[in-house]
Amino acid sequence: MKIILSSVSGTDFAAAVDDRGRIAEMKPVREWIFNVGDVILGRVADRVPGIGAAFVRLVPSGKAAENAYLASEDTPDGILPAPERVVPVQIKTLPHDGKPARVTMNITLGGRFLVALTGSGEGALRISKKIKDLERTKLKEWMQSVLKTPESSDFRCGFIVRTEASGLSGTEEGRTALLKEMKELSALAQSLFTRAGMRTDYSLLYRAPDALSAMAESLRPEEIILDTGSGFDRESTSLPAVPVREYSDPGGSTYLKVMGYGGQLRTALERKVWLKSGAFLVIDCTEAMTVIDVNSGKHTGGHKDVHALEVNLEAAEEIFMQIRLRNLSGIIVVDFINMDRAGEEELGRRMNLLAKKDPVQTDFIDFTPLGLAEITRKREGCPLKDYLFLDK
Repeated sequence: MKIILSSVSGTDFAAAVDDRGRIAEMKPVREWIFNVGDVILGRVADRVPGIGAAFVRLVPSGKAAENAYLASEDTPDGILPAPERVVPVQIKTLPHDGKPARVTMNITLGGRFLVALTGSGEGALRISKKIKDLERTKLKEWMQSVLKTPESSDFRCGFIVRTEASGLSGTEEGRTALLKEMKELSALAQSLFTRAGMRTDYSLLYRAPDALSAMAESLRPEEIILDTGSGFDRESTSLPAVPVREYSDPGGSTYLKVMGYGGQLRTALERKVWLKSGAFLVIDCTEAMTVIDVNSGKHTGGHKDVHALEVNLEAAEEIFMQIRLRNLSGIIVVDFINMDRAGEEELGRRMNLLAKKDPVQTDFIDFTPLGLAEITRKREGCPLKDYLFLDK
């Protein structure tokens, strides 16, 4: 895996490329005036009990339509703050499709192995669902033992143990790393709330990592390639200990173009996606959900059920690639080619495995009585189509 930072139509993008040369995900380095995870000292503009929400101004000159949405479940005690009250809020989702940004007062701060929880999450301990059985038990028992020590009284936050922490509780070095991060995140949370009491409204209390930093921290690539044509400031970004090299094309082109990734980017914006076998996908995004139709197209095979399974397995691989690359979220329904019960069960097992590979929480639910596959994916940022514009 490698990460490429390159400019596309004037916007800097971070692209993760896997070992097969496929772009696995691509995100703008900065999507909006704020990033998801930023913490701002906002002022409550209005409270609407009828919908259980308040609207918070994030900038001094913000128009009513630009105010962020704060739901009652995103407050520490379920009680909405009064109008004109100044409160620290964290960006939960960005504006999209005419909907405002969503914010929360239950602020979370992420590290490599842990996520610190404040507000209603204070004192909680949760373990990533991807950590299973014995290792899950070991991590939970060790974390609980730490939280019972006298020094843990200074933490004043809860924790989520991330998948990256799997195996750390079994070594002294791993336990030391976990304890160090617990202290660092706790100290960061406390300093954030201290600053909130000293700053004026609309102050930025915490800047979350940009897309390049977050992607590098999460994926730990073999190398990072920085296109010198981008406007990225390397000095202002904290990157993990990964080899970084700069690329400069004599002709003024970008690394993505020179290395032939343009075709993949165009496909990520198209409705129809062709598969190697001659079959194809049709991807339609609606207000309520994303619908994907699998067509056999030019594919020719033997027995009807064998043919259907071959196409569906190939389609499943491409579907999960496209979901991640396009950053699709919410409810995703797939209409595969009809096949027998045994084929459906095999496809279901493959779908479960593919869903677990996505860094964003993705779940294959099941097949409906009509044979449609249901997938859900957590929303993180906006779809790629909202930001990627290619020259004709």
